[in-house]
Amino acid sequence: MARIKKIQTSFVSGEIDPTIYGRVLTDIYGKASAKLRNVYVRPQGGVFRREGLEYIDTTTSSQKAKIVPFEFNDEQTYILVFTPGEFKVYRTDVNGVQATVSSAPISGLNATHIDEMNWTQSADTLILVHKDFQPIEIKRAGHTSWTATNITFSNIPTFDYGSGNEPLISATRGWMRSVAFWKGRLWFGGLGSRPQTILASVIGLYYDLNEGTGLEDQAINVTIDDDRVNIINNIFPGRGLQIFTSGGEFTIRSSVTDAVTPENIADQVSKETLHGSGRVRPHSVDGTTVFIEEQGSVVRQFVFNDVEQSFNSPNISILAQHLINDPVSMDIRRAVEAHPSDYLYIVNSDGTVAVLSSLREQDLLAWSLFETNGFIEDVAVSGRITYFIVRRNVNGVDVRFIERLNQLHYTDASVLSDNGSPTSSWSGYDHLNSESIVVRGDDYILDDVIPSGGAFTSSAPVSILEAGFNFSAVVKSLPIDVIIEGQSFSGEWKDMVSANINLYESRNISVSYSGNNRKPSFRRFGNNVLDAPIDKFNGWKKVYLGGYNRDIQVEITQDEPLEFNILSINYEVRV
Repeated sequence: MARIKKIQTSFVSGEIDPTIYGRVLTDIYGKASAKLRNVYVRPQGGVFRREGLEYIDTTTSSQKAKIVPFEFNDEQTYILVFTPGEFKVYRTDVNGVQATVSSAPISGLNATHIDEMNWTQSADTLILVHKDFQPIEIKRAGHTSWTATNITFSNIPTFDYGSGNEPLISATRGWMRSVAFWKGRLWFGGLGSRPQTILASVIGLYYDLNEGTGLEDQAINVTIDDDRVNIINNIFPGRGLQIFTSGGEFTIRSSVTDAVTPENIADQVSKETLHGSGRVRPHSVDGTTVFIEEQGSVVRQFVFNDVEQSFNSPNISILAQHLINDPVSMDIRRAVEAHPSDYLYIVNSDGTVAVLSSLREQDLLAWSLFETNGFIEDVAVSGRITYFIVRRNVNGVDVRFIERLNQLHYTDASVLSDNGSPTSSWSGYDHLNSESIVVRGDDYILDDVIPSGGAFTSSAPVSILEAGFNFSAVVKSLPIDVIIEGQSFSGEWKDMVSANINLYESRNISVSYSGNNRKPSFRRFGNNVLDAPIDKFNGWKKVYLGGYNRDIQVEITQDEPLEFNILSINYEVRV
């Protein structure tokens, strides 16, 4: 029998759907995985463990909540956490509630309003809309000073609903489903009783809807003329004003020489593609606009084609369709120096998060999946910090936590404390009372603990301690194909000899194949090595496995709160 070595040097095709396993001779297959759990894909090709989730707070009465990001400038960023009847303000650079607003009109918001509302922001003003409530203006005067009032519009256009002319928007006829600032106007889409209609304010006067005599700066009122009623669920200021409806995608384009005016607006509305989208808000990713199809199973890019001078909507989830499950929320974290690609987080209705690592110039379009000991319900990114609402069961009771990804954390729902000097007594874990949680202290893994009264005693005195729910990072290979002299051995019996894993700053991994589980040693010999944490390892770790199978798949796991970075894997197979 011949021994063949096959190396995987890149994972930039991400996790792919099992229906694609037959495409063994494609470039995609050689850069993909069968499972990527709780990891990101690097633009350079490797994969690394996601950040832990830092505990911030518990939602009011553990109710379901909606996170709305608020970015006043690069240094003053916030999240507004809405629950029925109130919202709380959190700064991204300071823990703790900055303000709570529960006065009217916020007091009138119910769970359905909060779940379905849309918003836009400019400077110190946030505008909330929903078809069933009068639009709300939220203003920031300082870190702890926030107000909310209903917007009073002037010069509202009328429409003959059959019993005579009435205001186009009202408590009787409904309000707006979507909102955006664009070209000096405030635009509203999907009016309550006129779901195909768009309103745009007078230029520079955002609450004045005066159509007047149709002068260039006056308000705009246009209804999309189509062969069926397509509800406008979102409007997005990208390349033109992009209009996402239940039945298709439209644009309003403008140029320096051809501005959008009341006179030409009807001619400016163009039908581009016919896929349709739901309420999940679209986002700009790598120069395109990403949206979710109305049926909730496909993620698409809305992108302008310079050659055809039109928009296309390619399916970017087709290789990982199994990871998209009726999304309920989506947001993007832009590239930073530590993470040079964009990360799109899509919260599924099953509580998982499909994550797209994207960097077009490096041909990176890789999906992975985040899971946690709980059920993720919402996501928002503010100040390039990613926040989640997570429903967890603690001591037999469902609770909802506000948590955020933090690269200093290795566990979920976690608290990181610095005592300054070694101690065994720790407090501040009331939210995890009676739960068994993992502990990491001064780079050691300590014994699990169960907090009582928010406190516990660690198994060893340490200065810096983190405790929370553990999660596993997993990389599983596709069925390994062997090709000899142009002939593929797919489906033939093969013997898995070894896996040689190229690691970067990693500790304590396990490698599994066909029921065999191996843990390579990371402890080095030398003086005083038992009194120090295991060093982060750079280089190759070879694990001998053995076992015959038609489809050879190797799974590499980091099941402790430690570092995990894989650069490449070299498999040795006997055929």
